[in-house]
Amino acid sequence: MNNEIKWKKPDTHLCNQILHIDRKDKFVGSDCSGVNLFLLKDKYNIELAELDLSIKDVTGIKVYLRYYKGKVKNRQGYGYPIFDSFSDDIEKALIKEVLKLLLDDSKKNNRSLKFCLCSEEQCKNLDEAIHEICPEESFSWVYFAGDADYILNKKSWSHYVGKKFASKRNMVNTFIRNNPNWYYEELTKDKFFEYQKEYMEILSGEWFDSHNVEVDDMLKEERISLKHMLDNFNELMLVGGILYADKDTPAAFMIGSRINQGVYDAHFEKGLVKYVSNGAFVLLNKCFASSESLEQCEYINVEEDMGIEGLKNMKLSYHPEMILKKYYGGLRDE
Repeated sequence: MNNEIKWKKPDTHLCNQILHIDRKDKFVGSDCSGVNLFLLKDKYNIELAELDLSIKDVTGIKVYLRYYKGKVKNRQGYGYPIFDSFSDDIEKALIKEVLKLLLDDSKKNNRSLKFCLCSEEQCKNLDEAIHEICPEESFSWVYFAGDADYILNKKSWSHYVGKKFASKRNMVNTFIRNNPNWYYEELTKDKFFEYQKEYMEILSGEWFDSHNVEVDDMLKEERISLKHMLDNFNELMLVGGILYADKDTPAAFMIGSRINQGVYDAHFEKGLVKYVSNGAFVLLNKCFASSESLEQCEYINVEEDMGIEGLKNMKLSYHPEMILKKYYGGLRDE
């Protein structure tokens, strides 16, 4: 098997392979999404590498490595390797082998052995591996709250049941009352290229224009990422839908992708201000979670808040079932 690490910029082919990995519950973070790796490749200067490894009696294990060269320290270093789900003993042996390769790679490229966007379990696995490989070495981890993913139970989003969701139900009722002929339409390949893409470009264009995108670097990057997503709809296996206020009157749209069999990522939702202020996004979320495309889904990852208080409060208002903490760090003496 070839264990040489050959780094390259993420392309749709490589990211599509990552989308097909049988990860089950091992990888639920938005950073493990093949779509996000493609969309954020320039923002965080991401590189990917594909390996074929053999561990014990298991041969031809596909492993995908990540390296981030972002401008901030919590987006610098290697990501936890992405691979199919295996038994705990195989996974531990796999992490140990990968860590040996990354130790060599860091020396070869004259860079510190750092990691970013690692969950608590992943940090623990790396700690155990480095202790076995180099008993005198250890990692030091730092938690940044802005990197944590908010993960919602799909049933909560699709039903808004209970007292805690009373305000969401009120917003849904407001939109329906104001727009009695509303309907939701899932994205499909034929409709997307016939007219849905155009509608989404119009909606997002008006949304960005209303939010002063030209003076906000973060929104500029978001606009570019959304364009990349729409231009590669098929290759990225995207799902989502458009909420209409009336026939041929699009109000808002949602677009997402699969992280694993049970977890989907909600990447973007954009809409016209006059509809958003009257509950469009709340109804859109409900329709997205109830859609046929997410039939096998259990959880929806609405990604991190990036340390933005307003975004944090909005995500918390949906009462996430889990907040996935992520850490960055490296060897203690580096």
